[in-house]
Amino acid sequence: MKKKLILLAIAIFLIITIVLSTQTNLNIVKYKLKANVTELRINNSKLLLGISNDPTEFNFGIVPENITVKKILNLKNNENFDSLIEIHIDGNISDYIKVEEENFVLKSKENKQIDITFNATKIGYYTGEVEVYITTPKYEFLAPLSLWKL
Repeated sequence: MKKKLILLAIAIFLIITIVLSTQTNLNIVKYKLKANVTELRINNSKLLLGISNDPTEFNFGIVPENITVKKILNLKNNENFDSLIEIHIDGNISDYIKVEEENFVLKSKENKQIDITFNATKIGYYTGEVEVYITTPKYEFLAPLSLWKL
């Protein structure tokens, strides 16, 4: 009888641990994307571009067709546990965006730079969003059991 109670207690503990370890928090961070693709413009033997160098936005500026422009998304995990990162691109700009790495685990205290490259093959005005999905364990003490570590 005592053995059965111990086995039952262990089973209940394992079930609770498994259920709690699947509980997560999801945060979504969004950044606006935009680009204006034009014909190649040359003035006095100089290529005219309008690339924004503002590090707080993903404005690729005014660029000629088939010219590649790269921006960098800087990510930092300040937590004491790893985070699962998924990057999605929405909008009419999405067909022309390449994300260097879309799904990965960002380790505790790790910094990572992700290249986001734009290259349109058609003239037009393009907009959209970069959506960064950040999944973390709901309970920090169960972080070592996070399912994405398997």
